[in-house]
Amino acid sequence: MSKRAVGFIGAVLVALIAAAYFVPMSVHGSTPSAEVVPPVPTQVPPTGTGHGSSVLPTVPPTPIGATFSAGTTPVPASSAPGASAIRPTRPTTDPAAPAFTTQDVTDYVNANPIAQTVPGTKPTIESIQFLPNRDVNARFTTSTGRPDDALMCLVTLRGSFLVAGPAGEANIKSDVAYWVFDAHTGNELLIVGG
Repeated sequence: MSKRAVGFIGAVLVALIAAAYFVPMSVHGSTPSAEVVPPVPTQVPPTGTGHGSSVLPTVPPTPIGATFSAGTTPVPASSAPGASAIRPTRPTTDPAAPAFTTQDVTDYVNANPIAQTVPGTKPTIESIQFLPNRDVNARFTTSTGRPDDALMCLVTLRGSFLVAGPAGEANIKSDVAYWVFDAHTGNELLIVGG
């Protein structure tokens, strides 16, 4: 398994763990604050022994009395879910404005093809969209783990891709793939085969 795939799997696990601790508090566009006291984190035992075994990191406890708001303030890159990818090139505090341009996305995608690309082929970018996470989650059967109003960058790729088939079956060839980035941190959140 490639380092990129291991990193992606790790990022997804961290996002799922984080999602268990940070429940959105927004109802129909309101942004009330609420006190949240998460359960005490536990250490997950190793998944195996020897080469390739790993231990999932524990999530540090949240201080009692901490409050969380469902506002759309960009998350600092140091605590954001996902794997580091597109470097933000324009600082912004506006939740509706991305921290990088479509040219930054194009440059990154062309220089870093997804691991699912069939060897010897070069995917093309069909579209780059900046949209709320609720719209991204509505398109796929998996979630980014981010709040509904968080701004995402959805890249649609055309080419030849190998997508994992059902358990125990061969990979499936696809001519479309979707790559999702957090539009404020530039972190990679999802890769979905079409």
